[in-house]
Amino acid sequence: MARSQAANLSGLLSDIGGTLGKMGEPGQQYVDTFRRLQAPDVDMNDADSLLNYANYARRNGYDEEAKQYLALGAAQQKLQQKKSYENSIANDTQKLRGYNTSLSTLKNTVKQLEQSDVTSSDLGPMPNPKLDNARMALSRVEGERTNLIQGMNDRGESNPYGAANAGNTASRALSAEEYAAMKEREEELKRQREREKALAEWGETIEQGSSATLQHFNDLGLSKRDWDTYMGEYKTKLDSVNTYAGANSPAGLGIMKQWQTAKMAALTSKGNRRTQQVEAQAPGVGARALTRLVTELDTEGGTNWFTRKFKDQADSLQWIQDPANLETVQKVMTSAAKTVMLNTAGAEEMSPSELDEAVQKEFISQLSTFSSEFKDQYEEDVIERSEDRAGANARTAIENMGGGYGKESGRKEFLESQAAKFANDLPNVDPSTVTSDWVRKNHNDLWQDWNDTFTSVWQERHPKGKTIGVALDGSGLSIGDLQVGEK
Repeated sequence: MARSQAANLSGLLSDIGGTLGKMGEPGQQYVDTFRRLQAPDVDMNDADSLLNYANYARRNGYDEEAKQYLALGAAQQKLQQKKSYENSIANDTQKLRGYNTSLSTLKNTVKQLEQSDVTSSDLGPMPNPKLDNARMALSRVEGERTNLIQGMNDRGESNPYGAANAGNTASRALSAEEYAAMKEREEELKRQREREKALAEWGETIEQGSSATLQHFNDLGLSKRDWDTYMGEYKTKLDSVNTYAGANSPAGLGIMKQWQTAKMAALTSKGNRRTQQVEAQAPGVGARALTRLVTELDTEGGTNWFTRKFKDQADSLQWIQDPANLETVQKVMTSAAKTVMLNTAGAEEMSPSELDEAVQKEFISQLSTFSSEFKDQYEEDVIERSEDRAGANARTAIENMGGGYGKESGRKEFLESQAAKFANDLPNVDPSTVTSDWVRKNHNDLWQDWNDTFTSVWQERHPKGKTIGVALDGSGLSIGDLQVGEK
């Protein structure tokens, strides 16, 4: 029958130690050597391994080693716990990203189906199972997303390395990142339109016998150096044509038009190549400029320098220093680098430090605008999401009513559940303080929308005729429309 041999081994070592102890110091060396052979392997990056070795050292009388490894194990344990928490939040943030994508798709689906929905007819609302299923899916995903955010909040609150609003912070950071990506796409479309406009205008100047402007070159991704070279060649060509044909003669105009057309084709290709080159270089240039900026901000003096250099930019400073905004800050910095490298005269001749300085200034300008726009857009999105899911949530609340619930008790429960969902999307607000009354006081239009939605859905679910009912309140008799079957 198998049993632990630890006691036997300990006794054996004692016996050996007792026997060899009579031999003096040489015998003790044998005991020590034997004990060292029994030592467990140590992984300096694993807390359990370090603590296991500390336990071995303590049992065998190596007290100093035991203290050292116990301290190392405790420190490593904290690192592992922190890393475990951060990994769990990162994994949930990725899940949250997936929910956001699904919600966007379902939201568009519901809107498309609502456009073809028959809400009134001689027989009442027409059945629309596709719309009902899409709304149910939207409500389910929204609920799962809310639960995930709340779970992240709870985990952050209970973890020594977390924060009580971890889920809210991740949600807002993702919204900012998505908004930055949208702005980036808008900027690319804007640049594309500017290129098309510049080509069209340059074509017109060719027909008119004029030269292209520096703005045309900037919009095509060309540098001031390119424009200076072009203007020098243009004047040389114009002087040459003037000499033997006359620049304003039909022959001279034809020669200049042919030359200009060839130049436009060649320089457009060069501009495309340069734009692609800038697109590839901008992330690296932006990262370097951001690293220098963060390094400068990493001291009290650096923060004071920032506030002196970029006045009234408190929001920008907060964005830069908040780790949750890292992805957004990097996107904005990359955008700033593109803007400077493509639109600043002489950018290609700047030293790295000069380029960083220019990119930082453009970055602060863009980030200040971005943070202000995002704040407004985020609030609009939060309210819009709440309005979008109100109908589906009202239907669910009404369908889940038990026999003891009436219209007003159901309305109250619905409004409180809406407030709880709304709270999870709000930045810098303790969700426990967000009640239906709080929303009514701070976002009355939204609260009224919820209230009207519940009334509308109730009437949709109870399409019976109305009767006149009498109610008694503190001021006396009041008469109002009561749905048949209301409590």
